[in-house]
Amino acid sequence: MKFKALLFDLDGTLLDTAPDFIAALNTQLELHNRKPMPDSAIRSSVTNGSVGLIQAGFGLKPGDKQFDAIREEYLALYFNDIAVKTVLFEGVQRPRYLLRQEYSLGDSDQQTLEIHSTCT
Repeated sequence: MKFKALLFDLDGTLLDTAPDFIAALNTQLELHNRKPMPDSAIRSSVTNGSVGLIQAGFGLKPGDKQFDAIREEYLALYFNDIAVKTVLFEGVQRPRYLLRQEYSLGDSDQQTLEIHSTCT
């Protein structure tokens, strides 16, 4: 069987992207004259995406008056510095052999697909 594309769920599986989420939220908190949160407190909310991060940092939930504006601001901060602090998880080797193949590479994560469509 011949494949034309390989899709991976890289975010949180092979790549530790939490440091970028943490940096964006703490930057946003400081912009709103709030104290930064400990990395560990933010990391536990990363799995819930921007909604969970806004809930953790600002105590807002979808439907609250300021939620949409705060979320849009957060996403802008995150996209502005995406993959700056992202690293491979310990023990994961770079899949260089994939780059030598004639495949298109992509991430199956919807958020990443949104990033790719934003950047292209």
